[in-house]
Amino acid sequence: MQIHRLKLTTKSPITSFPSSDTLFGAICWGIRTIKGNHELTTLVDGFHQHSAKFILSSSFPLVDDGETRVFFYPKPIGKGILSSEIEEISEELLPEFGTPKKSKVEVISAYKEFKKANYVSASILKKILEGLSEAELFREYLCGKDFSQDDRGFNANLLGGRIKIFNKMMLTDDEYSLFFERYIKPQVIESTLMQKNSLDRISFSTTGEGQTFYLEQNFLGEKMHLYFLIKTNDIDYLKPALKYLEDTGIGGNRSVGQGYFRITLEENINDLPIINGNENFFITLSRYLPNKEEVYFTKSWCYYELLPYRSKVESNFEFKGTNIFKNKVIYLKEGSVLPIKEKKDYYGRLAIVKQLTNSQIYQNGLAFPVFGKVGEEDAD
Repeated sequence: MQIHRLKLTTKSPITSFPSSDTLFGAICWGIRTIKGNHELTTLVDGFHQHSAKFILSSSFPLVDDGETRVFFYPKPIGKGILSSEIEEISEELLPEFGTPKKSKVEVISAYKEFKKANYVSASILKKILEGLSEAELFREYLCGKDFSQDDRGFNANLLGGRIKIFNKMMLTDDEYSLFFERYIKPQVIESTLMQKNSLDRISFSTTGEGQTFYLEQNFLGEKMHLYFLIKTNDIDYLKPALKYLEDTGIGGNRSVGQGYFRITLEENINDLPIINGNENFFITLSRYLPNKEEVYFTKSWCYYELLPYRSKVESNFEFKGTNIFKNKVIYLKEGSVLPIKEKKDYYGRLAIVKQLTNSQIYQNGLAFPVFGKVGEEDAD
C-alpha cells in the first residue's frame, strides 16, 4: 500500500486531536453520504475479508512555517527506567549538586518531567526504532537541562544534539531552535473552557431543569497543525469524502463551531521514520484492537497501555433520537510497542459495538504500524 499524509489546519477551536477511530467513522459517513449505503456496506465487508481499502493513523502535531517542518509521533511506551539506573545517573551528576540526596532528587524530578512527554519528533523516533533505550534518551534530556557541562559521559552524541520537551513534545535542540526560540509563542496549544447554557423549556432560563456547563476547546498556534496518515492503493476513492469532511468538520461539538479544518493532501510520501531489515516489532500509530495470533504478548519487550473507550454513533441521520452510545471496547493505545509474528501492512480488526434498527455499528481497531528492531530477542 502507498502512504499519504493529510495536513489539518484548524479553522476553529477543536475538542481534541482526532483519533484513528474518529477519522475512520468520519470518512465512512462521508462515503455513505456521497455514494450511498450499499457502497459503505461493500467497503466494510472488505475489511472483514482482510482486504482493507485503507488504514488510518491517529492525528499528531506538526510544526510547519512553510519552509521547515517537524512531524511528531506518539512517544513509544516502554518499561521505564530502573531504580538502579536512576542511582547510577545520580552518582554521575553528584559533583553538580554536592550531596547524594540532592542529586537523586534532581534526577527523579527531571524524570517526572521526561515522562510527561506524549510525542517525539521523527528524528527521535527513528533512533528509538533503531534500538535507542529509554535510559539513553533520558540522558540526552538531562543534557538539554544543562545539568552537566564536562566530559563525564553526558555529552549528547546519540542524536547529534541535546533534546528538549515543549508542550509535551520531545524534540532535538536544533528542532527547538528552528521554531520555538525564534517566533512561535510560548503556548502553542492552548486549552480553555467555554461556558454553555442548557435552558429549561418552561422558564427559558438556567433555573429549574436548566443548567450551566462548560466545554473544553483547544486553540493551535499559527504554525501549529495536525496531520494523519492514510495507507491505501486508491487515494482517489477517498478524495470526495475528505472534501466532505472539510465542510462538515471532524469530531465532537461541530454544532457549536468546533472541529473544522482545511485538509491538504500530500501523496506518496517516503519520509517516515523507518528501518529496513530484520524488523521484529511495530509501534502502532493508531488505536489497536488486536487479534491474538498477530503479536507475541509474552515477550519481555512487549509494552502497551490499555484504553477503555466508549463512543457515540453519529446522530445527525436516521439514528437521531435513539440510544447512540456504543458498547465499550478496550484499545491498545497509540505508541504501544508490539513484537510481531510476521510483517504486514496492517494489524487488528473492526469490532461490532452496536445494533441499531437494521444496522450493525463497527468500531475501527486497525493498527497503522511503523517497524523497528530489538537487538536481543526472547524465546517465544
